[in-house]
Amino acid sequence: MSTYAIETSHLTKKGRIQDVSLQVERGHVYGFLGANGAGKTTTMKCILGLLRPDHGKIVCSSKNIGSMIEGASYYGHLSGYENLVIISKYKHAPLSD
Repeated sequence: MSTYAIETSHLTKKGRIQDVSLQVERGHVYGFLGANGAGKTTTMKCILGLLRPDHGKIVCSSKNIGSMIEGASYYGHLSGYENLVIISKYKHAPLSD
């Protein structure tokens, strides 16, 4: 079993993203940062299965993936993990390793 929860290799969506390869370890929170138009949202939509990439490979070791795409609200005085804990309690969806 892979140590990665999510892994992409040479992910491409014509006109949106080109050659994105990343590895997210199990149990880690991953911040995906970049300039406007860099392809962050498109990459996430491909990982979540909302868009089909034109090329590349996506491996998700779990069907339980949480994401916040655009317009996310959060408590600025808390860490990213603390915000996830609050949301998981609200949604009755416990965080897992």
